Amino acid sequence: MNNNHKRTTRPTRKRHHYASVISLLIVTALCGCKSGDKTNSTSVDMQTFNDAGPVTPMMDLHQLKLAARPVDEYRLVSGDILELYMPDVLGTIKDDLLVTEERKGYHLTRVESTGKIVVPLIGRITGTAKTVREIEEELKALYYPKFVKLVPSIVGKVSQYQTHPVKIIGAIEKPGIYDLKHNEMSLVTLLAKAGGITEGGAGAIRISYADRKKPIKTLLLPVKHMDIPFADLELQPGDLIEVLRLSEQAVTVVGLVVKPGIYPIPPETQYSLLQGIALAGGLNTNADPHWARVFRRGGGGALVWHEFRVSGKHNIEGADVVLKPGDIVAVQNTWYTSTRTLFAQIFRVGFGITFEP
Repeated sequence: MNNNHKRTTRPTRKRHHYASVISLLIVTALCGCKSGDKTNSTSVDMQTFNDAGPVTPMMDLHQLKLAARPVDEYRLVSGDILELYMPDVLGTIKDDLLVTEERKGYHLTRVESTGKIVVPLIGRITGTAKTVREIEEELKALYYPKFVKLVPSIVGKVSQYQTHPVKIIGAIEKPGIYDLKHNEMSLVTLLAKAGGITEGGAGAIRISYADRKKPIKTLLLPVKHMDIPFADLELQPGDLIEVLRLSEQAVTVVGLVVKPGIYPIPPETQYSLLQGIALAGGLNTNADPHWARVFRRGGGGALVWHEFRVSGKHNIEGADVVLKPGDIVAVQNTWYTSTRTLFAQIFRVGFGITFEP
């Protein structure tokens, strides 16, 4: 492929890539193709639709806990201080070896930048990537039978951990800076240490990386009854985590639009369906969709929807439909729009135009 014809999109496409993937999952869930609560959404008449309330998302705390990365037994890293108690070793040394009084009892050693620790008589051994239990067993093998007549009793513990600062703010019970051990550097662990998400809930998390070359990342938190995937993330020292609150004063626009996402509704402001689609950058002109479904919660909590024409030559209803805060707008995909989108993708590939994911 000729690189002269290759171009990449601007960073805005990168920021919306994840939202687009999530949007497709949300549309699938809402349309009943794969519903988390095993209840398909239902088309209703206009009066029932107008009486329906907003879709109020609720965090799925169970799914959040399941996503947590398993915490293995702690392994030493450079900067840790290891405390060893070795009375048997130092009390049964053979007569031909001299040991000073300072070497009896407790012995402190810091894991050096080289990964080594210093122990009596032996000198330097590797400490990094080992558990305290593994170091205890290794020292027993080094001391016995070379230096002592009996297998020594050696007990160790990490008296001071090398930690890394990570800051968390927003909809969290105890915002602030947390010093985490290396095996705690994950998003779910940080949320737990900060007391969990506030009672009002949260809908997304924004990560500003300490490495400024990495773009800001926003990910959706798991929401009940919607198949939104969520996986724990590894954090780096100096990262800033912002937990974004759930807000009913917003509309969600997904599907065949330019910028799927959640858009706030200012106080004392009303948006029509077409205005809501405009917030999301308008319709995807390549797909040329004509219909949109607006989802709300009906009586008893059931998910209901009504379909409206939003483009074409005749009877465009989108200008007359007033959105409620909490509405979910899904611009629909049909066989025709799917074909239009497919041909657009083939056209780009045929001319050697690539888009950075």
